[in-house]
Amino acid sequence: MLGLEAVVEIIVGVASAYEAGSAPDEPFELDDVGHDDPIANLAIRAELAQLEVAALRVLTAATLDREAYQALQHLASDTAIGGLAIDAVVAVLEALGFDPVEALGAFATDAELVSRGLVEV
Repeated sequence: MLGLEAVVEIIVGVASAYEAGSAPDEPFELDDVGHDDPIANLAIRAELAQLEVAALRVLTAATLDREAYQALQHLASDTAIGGLAIDAVVAVLEALGFDPVEALGAFATDAELVSRGLVEV
């Protein structure tokens, strides 16, 4: 399935590194989703790039797991905002080895995740 536990561990690990005062030293690795995984099926149908699939997995983990959500809230620059802060999601994606500017671009209004209605910003 989604490997929710692995994604939660990564989110918590990134938040812990930043709480300790530094970015993670080495990029975290996120296993590819299997072809029987609902995220994989959605990614194939929506023709999502690897970055977008990773973003969707992070957002799904934060939606389904309280610990992941709270860790992302700790990473957010403004904790008063409702929902998930994009800067926190971008920090996790950067720790997964993605370019932060490209990661931020994945949430633009004309980007696949948003334009196809998979994510609201």
